[in-house]
Amino acid sequence: MEDPITRFYKCRKTCCEMLEDRGYIITPREKMENFATFKEQFEENEKLRSRMTIITSHKNDANNKIIVYFADETKKTGVKPLRE
Repeated sequence: MEDPITRFYKCRKTCCEMLEDRGYIITPREKMENFATFKEQFEENEKLRSRMTIITSHKNDANNKIIVYFADETKKTGVKPLRE
């Protein structure tokens, strides 16, 4: 079984790929980020998933924005973590 950091890395990488496939702007840093770089950045952010949020806009319409929020609690999700 994979450790939680590896799973989160794969999840975030997949989100970036999906956003790019749908026409959203993904930075070259996010595209080329390897696991070692991700792990270092994640540890600098005290392993808080919420600090790894992705905020981007669509290539054709800058007003069309999206936020991908990763909740710190993995057991339950909902509106409460977003409000905090």
